[in-house]
Amino acid sequence: MRDTRAWIAVLGLLAGCFSANRPLDSTKTGNPPVIDSDRVALKVGSDEVHVIGEPGAIMPGGATVEVTNLSSGDVQQTMSASDGSFDLRVDGSANDAFSVRARDDDEVSVAVYVVRGSAAVSLSCDQRNTLAGDLLHRAADGADRACSSDADCAAVLPQASCYTQCEYAYVSAAGRSEIEQAERDVAAGLCANYTKDGCSVAVLDCATPTAPLCLMGRCGSFSRTPPDVPPSCNQLELVAGRRHSEALDAADKSCTSDADCEVASSLVTCRDDCAFESPVASRGRAAFDAAIADINAEECASFAAMGCMAPAPARECPDSGWLVVCVQSQCTLAGSQ
Repeated sequence: MRDTRAWIAVLGLLAGCFSANRPLDSTKTGNPPVIDSDRVALKVGSDEVHVIGEPGAIMPGGATVEVTNLSSGDVQQTMSASDGSFDLRVDGSANDAFSVRARDDDEVSVAVYVVRGSAAVSLSCDQRNTLAGDLLHRAADGADRACSSDADCAAVLPQASCYTQCEYAYVSAAGRSEIEQAERDVAAGLCANYTKDGCSVAVLDCATPTAPLCLMGRCGSFSRTPPDVPPSCNQLELVAGRRHSEALDAADKSCTSDADCEVASSLVTCRDDCAFESPVASRGRAAFDAAIADINAEECASFAAMGCMAPAPARECPDSGWLVVCVQSQCTLAGSQ
């Protein structure tokens, strides 16, 4: 995901733009409270996150402070002190963005947006678009991907009225629900007045997603050749290679002792590679072997049926008979016997 430092830079520029045009503090009855963005910040501790305001942050003092986590949509409240200061421990992480409003009876201030290191009174169309994208990408990256078959997986396109893109997330049904909730939160927050404020986003013509697949218990897209397109030898080899890399990365290698580990062959017959021996956890051996067998039975079987020939390995293959040990809770090849 994009680094939070990008938000610090964005909001830092805003702070300068709005400080000169900040409305005057008002204590007159009937006027909404005012927030001084220069006196509002995110304070991060070892295991706590606080949105704080220095004296004079809320004018007049005594108003209710309402903080919304833009990632989750959670809303929390506290009362500002008579001098306008406040300190609210919020649910969320140091990487989240928050909106802060002050409320006095039915009068509500304009929102101040806060991330670690900076705050700003308002956000432009482009800034709302970028932040919405960040929140949706974060939701997609963290969405559930657990599966037991291809049918458990779906291709989801995280979008909102203030953000469009064509990067699909391959997730489980639970993950889809998580992304849809994030879309609703963004729509109700950052995108609420987007078109009303004269903002717009490009209408994109996104390509059809590749079929979602379940490999090693996780949903993903592994770019298998579509059945209605005759594959070439090179295409089959490339697809097999991608799936091979996914299987190696996803293999369970966790352990507590050497006895938890085994050596498994990762030979993919249509690749120009050696029959590498891979360290895996005993409990993950069956799933790993099944993933390799699946590649050989699909892409590599088609490769052989077409008369394709895998080139010889570009280097001398190592000897077989490797030892595997448990190092820092991970099964690792230690050397040949």
